[in-house]
Amino acid sequence: MVTNMNNTWSKEQTLESVKKQKKALYITIPIIAVISFFSITSTNKLIEREIQRMIELGHINPNYTQMDLMQFCNYADDIDVDFYVNVCYELW
Repeated sequence: MVTNMNNTWSKEQTLESVKKQKKALYITIPIIAVISFFSITSTNKLIEREIQRMIELGHINPNYTQMDLMQFCNYADDIDVDFYVNVCYELW
């Protein structure tokens, strides 16, 4: 690879570089947005399933409040907290 010791760019080179950078951003930003959306959506579904399981096992009432969830997470040492990790961490 030949390196040019002259680091000055012509106006055309600068414009071409800016075009390429914009194109990269136009491709990258939507991809990041889609990945973020699916990540948030899947986390919410996981939390809903965990809460449903907590209700089924009798850990919280079907008409629970946010305070009920917080109390459960604070005193859930005797229960398998690893299963409920998403609910408990999302509360804080």
